[in-house]
Amino acid sequence: MKNVSAVISYWSVKNTRKEQMKSQNAIAFKQQLDKVITLIKRALNIDAHFSVAIYPYFDEIFQLGLKTFQLIEKDEYDWNAIYEHAADELKEKEISEEDEILINNALFGIRTLKKVAQKVTSNNTRPFTDLVPVSVNIDNISYESFLQFLRTEDGENAMNFFHSSLMLDAALIATDILLDDIHKKINEQKHIELNEVIVKNAQLYGAAARGLGIFGGRKKKSPRTEEASETSEDLELAELGMKNYLNLIN
Repeated sequence: MKNVSAVISYWSVKNTRKEQMKSQNAIAFKQQLDKVITLIKRALNIDAHFSVAIYPYFDEIFQLGLKTFQLIEKDEYDWNAIYEHAADELKEKEISEEDEILINNALFGIRTLKKVAQKVTSNNTRPFTDLVPVSVNIDNISYESFLQFLRTEDGENAMNFFHSSLMLDAALIATDILLDDIHKKINEQKHIELNEVIVKNAQLYGAAARGLGIFGGRKKKSPRTEEASETSEDLELAELGMKNYLNLIN
């Protein structure tokens, strides 16, 4: 199942001004990206846990994915280069010891997204838009409506695949925003929350991809057994390189 990551959207054009976009589709894409960035910043400033604060904005993140998919269908994108660029930008930030843990977890999240994208591309996996009947206008479908089609066709693995993807995308973009100088005053609790969200959802995303057969092998009934428990050990997984886990999804 071919998904489009908002991380691709963010790191490919985050520093591009709207007037530099050449087509109406590209302008709409930039506008949606700017809206998502604003909403993620808002979620970072809410007292609730980041996973709770960002959830009401899933539809906007999903719409960004739709617009990205439409652009990618027309143009060639170097997926590897964009993921590498995202990783390089995070590595180049001036960081504290606390920031280093968050960046290592973010790098793990990006590696997971990249591995899934590589498998999907090499396997010529069907696009996620194929889940929607041709009678439905995919340009206007909401995330909640899309979930209804997931429930009827691919069940829990597909729902976890997309839910964890959106949560991971939001947390990775939030990490980049959080580590920008302008936003340094944000509560340190957000470091902890983003660590939890990234590790948990990167593992769930990889496990759901495996359950859907993207990595081959036997499908699992549910990826829940792969889900990270919320312990301090989980927050160290990316620092350890996640070798066992990444070997599992290779």
